[in-house]
Amino acid sequence: MKINKINKINRIQKLLGKTNIVGVINSVDDLRSALRHPDSFDIAEWRVDECVDESVWSGLLALNKPVIITVRAASEGGCDHSWGPAERMQLYRRYMQTQLVAFIDIELSTAVDFQSLINEAHDMGVGVITSYHDFKRTVSGEGFGQLHSKFIEIHGDILKIAATPANMHELIEFERFALYARERFQTPIAAMAMKEYGRLSRVLEAKAGAPLVYCSIDAARVTGQWKADTLKKLLADL
Repeated sequence: MKINKINKINRIQKLLGKTNIVGVINSVDDLRSALRHPDSFDIAEWRVDECVDESVWSGLLALNKPVIITVRAASEGGCDHSWGPAERMQLYRRYMQTQLVAFIDIELSTAVDFQSLINEAHDMGVGVITSYHDFKRTVSGEGFGQLHSKFIEIHGDILKIAATPANMHELIEFERFALYARERFQTPIAAMAMKEYGRLSRVLEAKAGAPLVYCSIDAARVTGQWKADTLKKLLADL
């Protein structure tokens, strides 16, 4: 499918105006589940570093839903393919030129190395998610502000912040900071807790208007994730 920049920009604006369930595709089995349950999620994230298989792309074309392309380095929690920035940018470029790809996801800590790719994405009408992950601790209110400043510098479209609150008090504070930052900065922020408080955080974020809420499509591979169809049913009942 050839790129149509105006259509892509219009679609991104529509997606940013609501909460979207993101079904994460890490494997061919995940893709098969996605094709069986296409109504359980709104956007598909293809973790290319987890599953470099062209049959996944063929399946996503058949699925015909907006796609997030993510190519993590091993240092960012991705699979170890010994890919440098050039190899990863080549993979991003291969797919973001198509009409199906709505967003690419770039780790905020290394985004400066991908600035040319980010600029290209915007020229094509592709949105940029800048991600921050802390697998050991939470993020403070000051931390939200610092991450937002970096996000503005590299011209992101969605700021994704995943952190690890140690207890319920930290989770409540984390969600309060996320809500405040969203309102103060008028920025689409997809915040989420990981591990023990991940599921509760995702429910709170969905009800608070986060643009993206990440779920598994098949069996969860990350502690704290919901299955997409389960979360969608739960949110409909709340």
